[in-house]
Amino acid sequence: SAQPSRGTKKIASYLLSGSRAEDEFEALGNLRMVNRACFKAVDSFLYVKSNIPQFESISFTEMKKSDRTSFT
Repeated sequence: SAQPSRGTKKIASYLLSGSRAEDEFEALGNLRMVNRACFKAVDSFLYVKSNIPQFESISFTEMKKSDRTSFT
């Protein structure tokens, strides 16, 4: 399977660090400008993120007793 690029790994580690949204976009913009390895990865992340609708909660309309999935 394909391995993530160095730029993608840096972006993922930053996003997992628990940053605030406004800090996140400023830092990603700066990272995109100074690190060529991150340029395409940041563009890809921002494109995908812009196409995901925001939501406040998830509703499950049908759950079976046999489903033992745990959400934390």
